[in-house]
Amino acid sequence: SLEFLWNHGLDIVPKPVTVDLALGCAIYQHVDGQDIPAAGITEKDIDQSVRCLVRIKELCEAEGSAQLPIAAEACFSVQEIFQNIDGRLVRLQEAPADGERYQDLHDFLDREFVPSFTEIRQWCQATFDAQGMSLEQELAHSERTLSPSDFGFHNAMKRPNGEIVFLDFEYFGWDDPAKMISDFLLHPAMVLGEGLKQRFVDGMLSGFHEHDDLARRLAVVYPLFGLKWCTIILNEFLSEKLARREFANGVPADLVKMQAIQLEKARGLLNWVKETYSRFPHTSKSWS
Repeated sequence: SLEFLWNHGLDIVPKPVTVDLALGCAIYQHVDGQDIPAAGITEKDIDQSVRCLVRIKELCEAEGSAQLPIAAEACFSVQEIFQNIDGRLVRLQEAPADGERYQDLHDFLDREFVPSFTEIRQWCQATFDAQGMSLEQELAHSERTLSPSDFGFHNAMKRPNGEIVFLDFEYFGWDDPAKMISDFLLHPAMVLGEGLKQRFVDGMLSGFHEHDDLARRLAVVYPLFGLKWCTIILNEFLSEKLARREFANGVPADLVKMQAIQLEKARGLLNWVKETYSRFPHTSKSWS
């Protein structure tokens, strides 16, 4: 993906130098820059992120684009989003119920998450029916875009001149721009003020103006991706997540505390989704 972007003039990503597939390692250009703290994100930073995604979108017809893969966990219909959430929910429900913290998890899933998911799923169905749209209808290729699929300032560095270099394109590929926008707004690694979120959405809708129905579709799928992020936040309860963490860093001494914090984050996000799902909350412009 980085070779594709560099070959078509996008130099705000690390330049790939060499790769050894047998060893599973690669070398990339050194980026002279600093991490971007959440409290330091500015309107100019938001504008740079929009320009990056719009420039990538403009490469959708470029030579080699057709050979690029589907982005990680891409969903091209609302039904696929439902299925993705269902799958993540089942994995959480299969977690052991022994211990106070895991009992808290199952209480949250059974009493809060599942009823909310059911309610929002029904709202999506009714909304699509009213607009003459189908939950099973796949997004046309012309309405898709190329997406980093894990895009945000948590995967970026700022050079001394203020230019942002965007990192980590391992999940890059074809995706729904509504998902790309939603994930940027919802990613727990970033804490954006409402004004910055509105600026991002307005910039993206302007930059993707030729994508018919993007605004309408975004308004419907946004709460679904909010629900998905609730389940992602709860990955600390999954055995495979804990196994990967143990392999990399050892089991954290404060695992119980970490799980409690993640559960409260998921509950807070779920409550926000329940309050806002019937109206998209992040735009200062009039659109429908």
